Amino acid sequence: MKLQWPVVLVQVAFVPGLMAQAHDHQAMSGPLSPKAAAQVAEARQVASAFDTPAKAAAAGYVARFGDVPLQGEHWIKRDLVLNATFDLAHPPVLMFSRMNGMAKLVGVAYAYQVTQAAPTPEGFDGDADEWHEHPLLSLPGRRLTMTHVWFVDSPNGVFAHDNPTLPFLSRGLPLPPTGWLDPQAFTSLARSLGLAEAPAGPRMRLEQLAGDSVHRALEVHRGTIAAEVAVLDRAVRANDVAAYRAAATRAIAAGAGILATWRAAPKNPLMQQLMGKAMQELLGGEISVAP
Repeated sequence: MKLQWPVVLVQVAFVPGLMAQAHDHQAMSGPLSPKAAAQVAEARQVASAFDTPAKAAAAGYVARFGDVPLQGEHWIKRDLVLNATFDLAHPPVLMFSRMNGMAKLVGVAYAYQVTQAAPTPEGFDGDADEWHEHPLLSLPGRRLTMTHVWFVDSPNGVFAHDNPTLPFLSRGLPLPPTGWLDPQAFTSLARSLGLAEAPAGPRMRLEQLAGDSVHRALEVHRGTIAAEVAVLDRAVRANDVAAYRAAATRAIAAGAGILATWRAAPKNPLMQQLMGKAMQELLGGEISVAP
């Protein structure tokens, strides 16, 4: 669906008691037309020429933002972003995620700084591509609009904003079997796993400036998630859904704790507000633990 306004950032809530709903890892954006499927295949073929960070750097792409949970690390070619013209053969953004200790190309993004009056690019055939906007990353008088194209399994579709399978793939952790978690809980668990990874980019700079109390709080939350990873793995192998759900609950709560710690780290109220907006824009959502 092509949006003509900034996408509304919806809170991702984990609600105990709803986890038995079906979770089949199927695309939610509808089937692709034959032409769109061919376009996705072409995008994958084009991007295969830059399937390592070294190749990306040699082609003029530059890493930005660090490892964004559920999206990976963005490598951006600025002139293509500023060109503001959809060009299937020249993706402005490459997305990498670590798997088996190596950076793997997991997708691309077509991102453009368009004028305020310009329509969202037509992009891929049909209405399956999900264009979204990043107001905080837009240049003055421009709108940064983009759509992702995933080359690895994506439960919400090939064009989804986030891909919650990435933190599982990066850890070699099996996905929860169908029906073990509802889609919201699955996404919140995935985001918590991503947040627990070693900080990079803006997260690293924030934590370098933070005080000892912030570091201690983050260490506790990350330690909790690290401990639950082993429990999640054992639960899948033992077919123990109760143990899996309990571990997921604890990991999700720790992920919410990381976000709350980041948000409270700046001492200035205005900076706290800006931090919250930046986190929403980069993460595409929130983690909250319902009472």
